[in-house]
Amino acid sequence: MSMLVATDQIGELTTLDANALQGRILFDAFVYPENKGGEFPHPSFLVDVDTATAPKFEAHLRRYKLRNRITVTNLASDEFVWQAWGRNAHLLWGSYVDRMSAKNMPPGSVVPKESFCDVGCRDPRHASLGVRFVLDMSQSPPDNLQRGRRSDFALRRILLGIPEGSSDFFAEQSLPLESNLDYMNGVDFRKGCYLGQELTIRTYHTGVTRKRIVPVQLYNKDDPAPETLTLDKSWTAELPESQTDIKVAGSEDAAKDAGTPVRTRGSGVVGKFCGGMYNVGLALVRLEHVHSPSGSVSQTAEGTGDAQQGNEPADSHGFERAVSKDLVTASGLRMRAFAPSWWPVAPPE
Repeated sequence: MSMLVATDQIGELTTLDANALQGRILFDAFVYPENKGGEFPHPSFLVDVDTATAPKFEAHLRRYKLRNRITVTNLASDEFVWQAWGRNAHLLWGSYVDRMSAKNMPPGSVVPKESFCDVGCRDPRHASLGVRFVLDMSQSPPDNLQRGRRSDFALRRILLGIPEGSSDFFAEQSLPLESNLDYMNGVDFRKGCYLGQELTIRTYHTGVTRKRIVPVQLYNKDDPAPETLTLDKSWTAELPESQTDIKVAGSEDAAKDAGTPVRTRGSGVVGKFCGGMYNVGLALVRLEHVHSPSGSVSQTAEGTGDAQQGNEPADSHGFERAVSKDLVTASGLRMRAFAPSWWPVAPPE
């Protein structure tokens, strides 16, 4: 049974990260071609963007409209974005015909395409995210899908290490490769002439990305550090705000003991918290502080289905084992960062 959940975002698919001149991310979005309307085949596209940044995104589009005959319309009250995942979710999109029906078709027949909507795609970021599609307010998803909550999908992508929205992408600060867009089919290195291309392609060719967005688990100071990413739905402590600094646990105490002056700005900062739920979240962390043991993600409560993921040894991902795995936020909560198992593995030398 596939799970279905409505998402917070409104707007064959392409991912979009609108870049500033310095190569920093302004918005993350999906762009769907819309093959209908009175002006068809005049190009028409739906843009699926975080509702929190939709007004700024619309203003950004109008800024570059210039004198082109382009109409920008906010369809937040008319369209709704859905996400479906599960074992058979991929069958909701694409050329699929029931085997019994296809058996009786003569060669050369026009194969019907089973589809309940015209706008959508298989989520290109990760296969486990299933299918993303857009329906207007008068339409309903297939009845054979089990309804879920928005939080179900958010938790699923957090455990996978997939950033989304303004909490995870820091406007005018985040870099595409540090945000894993190269891993999520969000960057085409064959395309040229886009804002921020020089920095992005230079980083790609040097092969050095010192920070990335990864899943993290929070725990209390007196608790043992987790060895695997473990979801605890009984967690009640307040999570840090987005862009909260993350430091190495005990870095300032060690500096004091050694007689080293402690800087008040940027001292020991190795990352920033993005967003999260319960005791797990996403954070931008320097890779030498990312923990990557063998094992699997576990949880103390049901509700995330097959979102559980394993973790490979850090060496297989091309970075050294963590020099310090215990991190801390300003509130005193401890944190440990984990490398997702789906990250590309460096080829053996």
